[in-house]
Amino acid sequence: MKNHKVMNDQILQTNKRFSHLKGSQKEWIATEFDRLYHEKMIERRTTRKLPPKQRDAVIEALYEAIQRRDIWIPYMDVEKHAYSKIIKAVNAFPKRYPEMYNDFEEEHIQRKREATTNKE
Repeated sequence: MKNHKVMNDQILQTNKRFSHLKGSQKEWIATEFDRLYHEKMIERRTTRKLPPKQRDAVIEALYEAIQRRDIWIPYMDVEKHAYSKIIKAVNAFPKRYPEMYNDFEEEHIQRKREATTNKE
């Protein structure tokens, strides 16, 4: 029992990895990460990758949701998995929210134009 702890009358494996989770748990985590990441993208009105502070806030919210579901996994594994899925989440945004994607892109182009005209 060197890699186990007793917490709340349950035995937890302390050296657990993301790959050790059940398929339904992995699927739920992936869906929750996409939802949280897309919510933050909508909040910031962007179609690009989030800045580090915002990205870390999403990962922390994901980890809290995982803990509420009583899934035990180290934070570092959740963080590593989330980093590997960021590009996938960004690329899925236009498919899931096509109208919002077009609006945000137009805003982005307009801001770029304004920035270049202000420089001149």
